[in-house]
Amino acid sequence: MISLENRTEDPITTEQLRDIIIRMYDQQDIINGLHQKSRTEGHPHFSRFMGHQITRGMIRNVKRATDTSEIVRAMTETHGKFTNINLSNFEQGKQTIEFRQAGGTTETIKIQKWVQLLLNIAQHSIETRHPRPQMTTVTHTTPRTGASAFAAQARRIRNVYDMLRTDRGATTHEIILATGVAETSVRRMVSEIRNRIGDSALVTHTQQAQGHSYGDGTDYTRYQILETWDEVTARTDVVQDLSNPSIWARTTDDDYDYWFDRIDTIARR
Repeated sequence: MISLENRTEDPITTEQLRDIIIRMYDQQDIINGLHQKSRTEGHPHFSRFMGHQITRGMIRNVKRATDTSEIVRAMTETHGKFTNINLSNFEQGKQTIEFRQAGGTTETIKIQKWVQLLLNIAQHSIETRHPRPQMTTVTHTTPRTGASAFAAQARRIRNVYDMLRTDRGATTHEIILATGVAETSVRRMVSEIRNRIGDSALVTHTQQAQGHSYGDGTDYTRYQILETWDEVTARTDVVQDLSNPSIWARTTDDDYDYWFDRIDTIARR
């Protein structure tokens, strides 16, 4: 079983999961050659996914799926966990893919080679064929004073800016008292400030968040300008390379030789 938990980002994207399944399905005949016939020919608990006639509709639904939950449903609704790729743990909130085809063994080298092959398949889909966009974070600093943010503007909006750029910010009621304008003008000035410094830099604390209701009036909304705020964007230079769908991608020469020696050995039995 390969666990995709304990990662800071989402464990796996829909396209990455779909790609792993489709690549293994399309090359299932090769994968079958790596295992004893008892693990590939009609075994009711392991080969339902490997028989193409049995699973054709399932794979068609995997290809049509629009999100991860639809892929999981396509892979589990008919046979549950009894396919050679088991996603039933996704239904229980665990982000794990179980590969069920290999037989039990105490041969260390056999275990290592199989696990490494599965890791190669998964990593090739995740890191090369469908890489996750790399996120970058830029920290912005808001102007310290209203005079610097609105140098050419009227004194009222500069004063409002200074009131909002404090640890607590200011309520609509406090701004009305300090400026003498109507509530609608307060909202207009707040909108003008927001447009100047960015939506993420000006936080609105609702009346309800402060223990008030609409029955208490409409001027308990509080606004606060953050000293700094982070902008997270996806990099555009991430390269997607779909040119190599082979399950042997990333395989070393030693591992490749091992598996084809094994294919030859099994074929002679």
